[in-house]
Amino acid sequence: MKAIVLAVSLALALAPDVREEAREHLDAKRYEAAAGLLGEHLRHTAPDAATLELYAEALERLERNDEAAFQLEEALRAEADAAPKRIRELERRLTLCDPLGRRRAALVEDVVKSFGDLAAKLFREGHAERALDLAERVLPSALGKQRAQLSELRDEIARVFQEVELDVAGTGSAAELVLYESEFYRFEAELEAEVVELVGITMDDVFRYFVELFFDGDARRANERKVTIRIHADHETMASSYPGGGGQGVLGWWSPGEWRIVTFDTRSRGNSLNGMLVTLYHEAAHHFMTMFTRGSGVPAWLNEGTACFFEGAVAMADHRVLWPDAARPRLFSLASDLRQGTGPTLDQVVGFVGGGSYPGDHYPFGWGLVYFLQQYEDPTTLEYVWRPYYTRYRDSVLGKTERSRTLFEEVLLERGNPGGFEDFDAWIAAWSAWITDEVFPLHFGDERVARRRAKLSRYLAAADGQAAGVTVGTEPLLLRALEQIDFLRREEGEDAETPDLELALLEADVLERLDRKGSAAARLERILAWADEDRVALDEEARSGLEERMAKLDRRNASLRRLRLREKSFGKRAASLLRLYQREDDLPLRTYTFARRVGRLLGSQALLDAAPALRAAAVSAGRVPSRIVRLDGKLWSTVFPNEPNVVFSRNAGGAELGIPGRMAGRLLEDVELDAASYELRGTLTAIGEGYRSSFWGVVIAGAPDKDWFAVGVDGKRGLNLRHVALDASGAPTSKLLASSERDLAPAIGQPWELVVRVAADGTLDVRVGDVRWSTALPTALLGLDHAGLLVKDAHVRAEGLLVELFP
Repeated sequence: MKAIVLAVSLALALAPDVREEAREHLDAKRYEAAAGLLGEHLRHTAPDAATLELYAEALERLERNDEAAFQLEEALRAEADAAPKRIRELERRLTLCDPLGRRRAALVEDVVKSFGDLAAKLFREGHAERALDLAERVLPSALGKQRAQLSELRDEIARVFQEVELDVAGTGSAAELVLYESEFYRFEAELEAEVVELVGITMDDVFRYFVELFFDGDARRANERKVTIRIHADHETMASSYPGGGGQGVLGWWSPGEWRIVTFDTRSRGNSLNGMLVTLYHEAAHHFMTMFTRGSGVPAWLNEGTACFFEGAVAMADHRVLWPDAARPRLFSLASDLRQGTGPTLDQVVGFVGGGSYPGDHYPFGWGLVYFLQQYEDPTTLEYVWRPYYTRYRDSVLGKTERSRTLFEEVLLERGNPGGFEDFDAWIAAWSAWITDEVFPLHFGDERVARRRAKLSRYLAAADGQAAGVTVGTEPLLLRALEQIDFLRREEGEDAETPDLELALLEADVLERLDRKGSAAARLERILAWADEDRVALDEEARSGLEERMAKLDRRNASLRRLRLREKSFGKRAASLLRLYQREDDLPLRTYTFARRVGRLLGSQALLDAAPALRAAAVSAGRVPSRIVRLDGKLWSTVFPNEPNVVFSRNAGGAELGIPGRMAGRLLEDVELDAASYELRGTLTAIGEGYRSSFWGVVIAGAPDKDWFAVGVDGKRGLNLRHVALDASGAPTSKLLASSERDLAPAIGQPWELVVRVAADGTLDVRVGDVRWSTALPTALLGLDHAGLLVKDAHVRAEGLLVELFP
């Protein structure tokens, strides 16, 4: 693969020389020579706008206007972010080649403007999912200022659904010390400036969140003195500055004397930057505990346990911070210690009075105590009955850390406590059983799906008034049910072969009961779409019922009705223009690209259905060129929700993607694979560690709301063909379709060449180095127009990604 990358780089470097030679031919009126030279160059080289424009000029001179217009449109797409003057010049030239070009450009511009405005309006009205779908649909067709505005809107909407991902802002390059000041913090960080800024924004969100929790929203009670956050380039450097030495096992610390938080760039250990963010949550909680106690101090278990509890918080890209879920590493360690009888005793943890912190093996126990006091549900009432006891204990122990153990019994074991406990040992036994027998199986092991479903049923029954003794209100119960549904969507479908229609309908029900009508309608719309594609079975009565229900939910959604009306209006205009194209004597390529590209923009099935036959006519006329496309765009998307610890960043000619323990994927929407056959090539490097469960690969065909097919190498030394599909609820599911003999051994850290040729009949020819493998896709790739990356329990760097599209 190094040879391919070198050849491409060399060709790009030589492009000015090719253009210079072609210009000499044009000036001498050797138009055939110029066209032949540039055409051959573009069949082997990823194009740039200047070469495409020059090729179009040569084709114009030969009166090959259909092909010239195509090359000018490709140049326009390559320079979609250019200044208005440049865009107008390319559009002017294009209309000289295509007599319908002005009407075509006006239609696309009108659709982009209209749909972009409606996407913004839908978002403001609370229909974020539909707004995002619409913004992503029109963005590839937008130019210049429209594109910049739509890109900003799309990013704003997407933040509603995205966790903060520091790795996206990172370039991975070595960084000098960056000094930066956010609203609430000062930073001294050896990170990229873009990463530091994003960390500052995120920590400001966390600060506001803690103000609500610790001070009931009264910001005046938070010390106005800004904390300095020092982020070292690597762990070794950080550890060497640990007060008193011995910092090798430390991930960070809070120094109240210096009013300073210290941590390090977790990428230096091959991990995601979000691991650093978890440490910052922990240390920021210490900062707030210091302000809350005004120096009085609290026992180590309460101080560290509370900080560990907030390691489970999630910062969202739209500035929300979500209430903590279980901090899984703490839970795993604690459950293991409790089952094996290792680690300290709870008596030692609660009674520790050696300062605000304690030994490392105490941390999971402190987390478990606080998690119990915050999250334990009374089995009858479903109330979080221990939360008041946490608050009372915290308030009573201020400045009395030497009485930590005594006050624990006085407060938590008082007469009438929720468990009716009379002694510490009984409390410990109940707490231990809850951690190991209830909490742990919800997050780990084969029973987690069944247990989550049982909790879901329990919450829904209680919300319906079918559970005696429940005192929690309907809305909190429905929100808890939604949490279980979200977990099931992420976890259950890994090997599912069919969509879970029941779960999708339950989700729509819960959303509707929470008065989230837009989200409920979007779920129903997705279910109906799956039925149209034969992914789920709905009889006429069920289909009609869902359609009526969706219409009722959307009854007051004027923006959505306006969108449907405009889709019809623009669809009529497009159909009329397509008929005019079909009447032209010599524009088969422009006719095909109009049907395909405007069909995608409008979501017009009629235009998309017409596209294959029109493409065949253009191929028959010899108008569809073979060409090279670089996979180095900016519009990378995913269908994998809530990806904890994901690593993603772009690079020249590819991207980097990694995630521990799970599957993650990214799809490049800038590039369309608008060919029946093509070859995808690139250099892949496995980073970090590899396991038998690992997979490093490329998506060879996919769409944001449809199936994905990926080819790559697994941890068992075999080539794989994998299928990722969306189930009825919109969650991704994965299935292994085929695998080769286990005769590969790509070394961790060593680049290897992957070449996948996709034939029109669905046959795949795959090559990794000298190893070749052939298999076939089980279905046509109709409408699966993008490539990307897919990993499972792995981290991959992809470079020099190219697609050669054949006629």
